[in-house]
Amino acid sequence: MPEPITKRSIPLPPSLQLFTITETAVILGVSRRLVSNWIQEGALPAIRLGPGQRLVRVNVGDLEAFIAKARDKGMTLRDFQEADRAFAEKLATEAGQTASDLVGDSSRNR
Repeated sequence: MPEPITKRSIPLPPSLQLFTITETAVILGVSRRLVSNWIQEGALPAIRLGPGQRLVRVNVGDLEAFIAKARDKGMTLRDFQEADRAFAEKLATEAGQTASDLVGDSSRNR
């Protein structure tokens, strides 16, 4: 009787490890919108995959370089969070709302 075939996971080389926008946002402690904005501005390199290139992924090496560049500038997690708040305020102002309107007022849900 032949031996059963077993699947072995082949580790991906670091250059092929990719994060979604959501995963990148969680790692950086910011919103998906801010990560998307950084990608659109070219501050954070990303690749597009799939039909119509709608899947956006961030290479682990590019993310590490982005973090290293921020660290070289003396940025901390708090700076990322403040940038996220400022970006939310900018979007809210453009939409004629406050940032809390965009996020949702928790007191209304009581």
